[in-house]
Amino acid sequence: MKNSLFAKTFAALILSSFLVLSAGTANAKRLTAAVADWTGGELTCQVAVAILEEELGYRVDRIEFASGTGLWEAIAAGDIDFACESWPSYAEADDVMINMNLVYDGEVVKEYSGDGSVDAYTSGIIGMSDYYVPKYFVDANPDFKDWSDLNKYKDQFATPETGSKGRLIGCPVAGLELS
Repeated sequence: MKNSLFAKTFAALILSSFLVLSAGTANAKRLTAAVADWTGGELTCQVAVAILEEELGYRVDRIEFASGTGLWEAIAAGDIDFACESWPSYAEADDVMINMNLVYDGEVVKEYSGDGSVDAYTSGIIGMSDYYVPKYFVDANPDFKDWSDLNKYKDQFATPETGSKGRLIGCPVAGLELS
């Protein structure tokens, strides 16, 4: 009994803290979840789906769906009921579709002023995308300070496939273009 109460309380906490929801899904017994196309998003959704199905009696259909404007539009249209993990900073639709403050640890971390067709809540996890360059590169290029200097050194990261452009290896590339 204690475990069941704990699971239901935990589920309520999770659902209220990190799901991106479309209107009208609260009473549905069948839900469609957008599963992010990266490891953390998959794991987060597996936990949420297990709680929804095993403890709360929902049936959840999963669709792999990346963050971004398309996800917000699908949620607003009711085609997808929730996404377990989405990085609002990667979607240009944020200020168009979200109208609320995202709060972390009691403080507003982002204000949105859109039409309110999508609600978004933090999970208590603030993610970061970082880019790294090899130490030998930094040692050989003392004028290199941060990511904004990358285009000055793109020839050092070029390959036959990228031509005159540099390349990023093993990192998120949303919003970053090397010209």
